[in-house]
Amino acid sequence: MSNHTICPGPNTCFKRLRFGGACSFCHGRVPPDEWAWHDPDAKKIICSRCRSAPASFRPVGERVPSPPVGGSSVLQWSQSGTTRQRRKGATGEYLIDTCLHRDLHDGEIILNDRRLPGGCGNVDHVVVAPSGVWIIDTKHRKGRIEYKGQKGIFDADERLFIDGRDCTHLTDDLYAQVIPVASLIGDRSIPIHPALVFVNGDWSSVVRLLMGKPYSHNGVYIAWPKALVSKIKGDGQLSPREVARIGSLLDSQLVAM
Repeated sequence: MSNHTICPGPNTCFKRLRFGGACSFCHGRVPPDEWAWHDPDAKKIICSRCRSAPASFRPVGERVPSPPVGGSSVLQWSQSGTTRQRRKGATGEYLIDTCLHRDLHDGEIILNDRRLPGGCGNVDHVVVAPSGVWIIDTKHRKGRIEYKGQKGIFDADERLFIDGRDCTHLTDDLYAQVIPVASLIGDRSIPIHPALVFVNGDWSSVVRLLMGKPYSHNGVYIAWPKALVSKIKGDGQLSPREVARIGSLLDSQLVAM
């Protein structure tokens, strides 16, 4: 097939296909682990037989300018969302995206609003830094945020409460995003930090003031934006080369929404 009939999207790249698929032009089977052209926006592949010259495609690892601040789905929600909850979600993601890009400037890689493999949802923000890989879920909620025992301050069964409601399930839900990302990385030595970050929450509870720091539940960091940024900027074991490698991997595998 002649090359001029092929109109790839701007994010098309030549890569090894994890699952294989069918070529969009010759309909031939591309087996798993074989190299081919992948268009993440159209969700199509082009085998190397149909497109052998890479001139009109972007080089591997190079991406077009960043999507809208907060991610394209946030932009769509802010423009066409019909419910108040959607608008609140878009606002929260926008504010955290702005905070991350403003305060992280030491080589950290920031990915916003990415689709998880297999179409099983999306992740609001992924940050790769020397401190590790941060999987961040943004919540735009008002009300007092507390981490305490249901029966009092000495109750060992501590739970996350938002405006008096038990919302501990949010920490468990976050692992539905953590596990697919960890599987993509495939290296258990790489530290992965799930985080719930609350925009406009009330953190003035007595427990937090006594602790002097944000909360943590089952490995999930629960914080306000500035505290989250401080943790991300902390020391870690990843070198700049590892940060770049992992960031490039996740950027290629987690498609922008």
